[in-house]
Amino acid sequence: MFGFLLQISIGTDGALGEDTFDVVVCSPKWFESHLKAGEVRSTRHHLMTLQYDWPAIDKAIRGRVARCEADTWQGVAEKLGRFGHWEFEDYTPQVPDHQI
Repeated sequence: MFGFLLQISIGTDGALGEDTFDVVVCSPKWFESHLKAGEVRSTRHHLMTLQYDWPAIDKAIRGRVARCEADTWQGVAEKLGRFGHWEFEDYTPQVPDHQI
């Protein structure tokens, strides 16, 4: 039984910086151990596997990332955000009071 938070940094080729995406990698037994009786929970932002096998986990993640295509980084990041929690999900830039 295992479960851990994995933070993945992803960016575009040739650009500075990257964005982070968080996913919980876990076994079904770990997930089950974190449920309370009668609780119903979504599995968004979770990656489940029966055994800890880093090469298989890495391959699954890289494959998922490679399949995310869009015309802009924003579009790619939104698709990746369905897999792992994107640090900028629901972000709205704040306008300073003196600019209103």
